[in-house]
Amino acid sequence: MQKRRISFEEFDIPEIKGYEKIIDKDENTLYLFLKSPKNKYTLYFDSGMPIYDKSILNGCKEGGAMEFILADRKILLYCPTKLGDDEGLCFFNVEFISDKEEALILPGQIIFNSGQVFQNVVDKKYSFINLLERIKLKIKDL
Repeated sequence: MQKRRISFEEFDIPEIKGYEKIIDKDENTLYLFLKSPKNKYTLYFDSGMPIYDKSILNGCKEGGAMEFILADRKILLYCPTKLGDDEGLCFFNVEFISDKEEALILPGQIIFNSGQVFQNVVDKKYSFINLLERIKLKIKDL
């Protein structure tokens, strides 16, 4: 199956109460930050991020990968450090499957500022997974 990175023009994240949405750019790159209430974590996207895979974990003694399979997408999470620590960074891909046998992938990062992120579970999912579920594709021809 072919993989294609989703561009910034092809997705949208709706405004969510309590979250701060920051969009910025420089000469070559667009940036999007979503800060959670009480700054427990920040989702980060930029237009130059690569599609991540397990190789990002090479040489990491702790950490690992998780997969969340949802109705219309799959979220792959790669964490080089042990989850539950007070601070950390994970890399992720949100993968949508199109009718054209093409995986449409949105890579991003999540910066954890608090171990409480893993204590807040809504509908048996971490709150950041619920947020990643709200991403909408603008592409009509899937």
